[in-house]
Amino acid sequence: MIPNNSKRKPSLDTPEFDNPPVVEVACSVQFTALTSFQTPYAGFLWQEFRDKYPKFEEKPPLPHVVEKFPEPTRPTFQAGFSELPPPRRIFFLTEDGRDVIQIQPDRFVHNWRKVKDEDEYPRYVTVREHFINDWNKFLAFSREQGLGEVAPDQYELTYVNHFVEGQDWSSLADLSRLLRDVQWDARGRFLPIPERILLRCDFAMQDQRGRLHSSLKQGERTSDGKALLVLQLTARGFPPTLMSQDPEAMLSWFDMAHEWIVRGFADLTAEWAQKNLWKRRK
Repeated sequence: MIPNNSKRKPSLDTPEFDNPPVVEVACSVQFTALTSFQTPYAGFLWQEFRDKYPKFEEKPPLPHVVEKFPEPTRPTFQAGFSELPPPRRIFFLTEDGRDVIQIQPDRFVHNWRKVKDEDEYPRYVTVREHFINDWNKFLAFSREQGLGEVAPDQYELTYVNHFVEGQDWSSLADLSRLLRDVQWDARGRFLPIPERILLRCDFAMQDQRGRLHSSLKQGERTSDGKALLVLQLTARGFPPTLMSQDPEAMLSWFDMAHEWIVRGFADLTAEWAQKNLWKRRK
């Protein structure tokens, strides 16, 4: 169990924005697969969460991913022969769809999502508090049902940011206003301004505690079909071996991951956008 002291603000002197472009935050714990967690238990578990999360969906499972050093990380799926159907990823959703729990035999995820334009990002401390409450409830359920030990092997924190066409940018020639390391110089060249772009950078954290993965791709906003540039920052890793099963170490890892994501966002994005679009305060 994680002690729920999440109302204390992490002591991180990180950049702050009045209008951050965050549309989704996901806190994820991956663990050794609970082979006993079959379909009936998903229904039993939903009853534990149903007052807050009355909606239910099924999705394909996420791959099992562990950061390794120095070799690059490769996602894997648990392979084997079985008469049972492949495991599903179960979604429990609040009525408005802003908060989501994802469960599969080897993963627990808590999401906050922006559903309407007027929705405000509730800030990391609030998201972390909800994640801890739901994670502790899942641990209690697993213990009471005899599903086996929940042994984490990887933590993950993801932030998704949307840059909207017509609001934050007009063409891909504007990339330098958004990202400090990306510029398309159209002067005196044969090629026109690109129609599509896909970028990715990976950064090793200190003491091999994980990696920060950043990616920029294009998308479309579901609500109105507007074109988007989607900047996703994912911190994935694990505390040192001697501390790996310590609940406080887990909380500290997520706080560190949050610092890397916020500082990484400020490091990757351009000063003009930080000042004029997202209203950076410090």
